[in-house]
Amino acid sequence: KLCSIGAQRVHEACIPFRNFCAEQNVEGCLKSLQQVKHEYSLVKSKLETLFKMEEELLASRLADLKVV
Repeated sequence: KLCSIGAQRVHEACIPFRNFCAEQNVEGCLKSLQQVKHEYSLVKSKLETLFKMEEELLASRLADLKVV
């Protein structure tokens, strides 16, 4: 993998959540939902950083074009 933002970890956290929900295990659902939220939060933060970097790069390239 060249770049990993953690989406696979979100996917893997969803599996036990789905299973606990199917079993109607409320305690398991709530506990695993917290893990899903945590992993999602990490991915969201990384994506926001990547998008900001991309915007800055694009702005820089556009500024370079205007100079020429």
